[in-house]
Amino acid sequence: MIDIDGALPTQERYVFASANSKYFEYFARGLAMSAHKCGLPLHLHALNPTDSAVEMAKLITEKLPTVTATWHADPAEFTFQGNVRHSFCANVRIHLLPQLLAVPHVQRITTIDMDSVFNKPFDLMAVSQPI
Repeated sequence: MIDIDGALPTQERYVFASANSKYFEYFARGLAMSAHKCGLPLHLHALNPTDSAVEMAKLITEKLPTVTATWHADPAEFTFQGNVRHSFCANVRIHLLPQLLAVPHVQRITTIDMDSVFNKPFDLMAVSQPI
């Protein structure tokens, strides 16, 4: 189990994105604003966040009630270099999914890249429908 800080989602279904601190600071705000405008519950996660990434996460969740955020420190990120490090950071959400799915009320989590944006709402339960 990964020791995370912040607030876990209370929704049964939500969209989930995670990234290291650099990408979180660069993309989280835009993703959160687009999800909020479309009425989609979103959970953001920052890996090895800087103080400014944690402050950004707190500000986003304070201003946008459909967004929650967590973060954790993982020294493994710093043992990798180049493309391996990039792949580790890009896929950290896969390591968090079992823990997030173990929350009793959660029915479905849709994962996306942190550099995504939403243009229109969609049904989180309609997995066979194109987004």
